[in-house]
Amino acid sequence: MRLTKYSTLICIQKIIEKHNNNYSYASQAKLLELLETIHKVKINVRMLGYHLADLRREGLIKSIKRTHRREDGTLSLLTSATCLTIAGCKYLALKGVKWAWQHLKSLVKKYVPRDTTHAAQKSNETSTESTRNNDSLKEKALSARQRGMSLHTLVLKGLT
Repeated sequence: MRLTKYSTLICIQKIIEKHNNNYSYASQAKLLELLETIHKVKINVRMLGYHLADLRREGLIKSIKRTHRREDGTLSLLTSATCLTIAGCKYLALKGVKWAWQHLKSLVKKYVPRDTTHAAQKSNETSTESTRNNDSLKEKALSARQRGMSLHTLVLKGLT
């Protein structure tokens, strides 16, 4: 990840940490200002848009568009709510951001179902069965090759 993209992620994290929320309403202008003052990185709005799009595509952040209906009935766009995902918190935690570990724990507690052990055991059993089936298929194919016939012919004749 490029330094400016990482710096953008850190700025979003700092805003979320400062306001003690799960999201940030910071505008692009505010993010650019923070990048310049904190990280000494000067980029233009287009580059920030590319970085935010890359972070969304990589699954590190999630943006939620917000609108507001005015009294005259027209819609007004507000700044997007930007959230750190579980993957984003994990990335920051692995980079050494202490706050990210606590936030990651709270996100996992809130969004990951508790009954994951049963599902993990079941998927493990399924993968073991498929491994056994693959091994038996490999043995049948080897047997067919040794007899000088195709696997299809071997199965049709029932010589397994």
